[in-house]
Amino acid sequence: MSSLITELLKDEDAIYELSKYFVMNENGLFLRPIGIVRHGLSDDAIRASNEGVDGVIEVFEEFADGLRGH
Repeated sequence: MSSLITELLKDEDAIYELSKYFVMNENGLFLRPIGIVRHGLSDDAIRASNEGVDGVIEVFEEFADGLRGH
């Protein structure tokens, strides 16, 4: 896998295409998030919840059409 990524990073078009779906940093290559969950609670409150918490999923606009099936 790392050799494939190394080859792709030599091509500017491939880098642009990868940047749409992945975040690259010193720790590796990660999938780009398509949204966030808004809940207004601290991380500790979420960890302490045995039954989960209520929240609202916010999908980033650039991914909305894909979720609609377009």
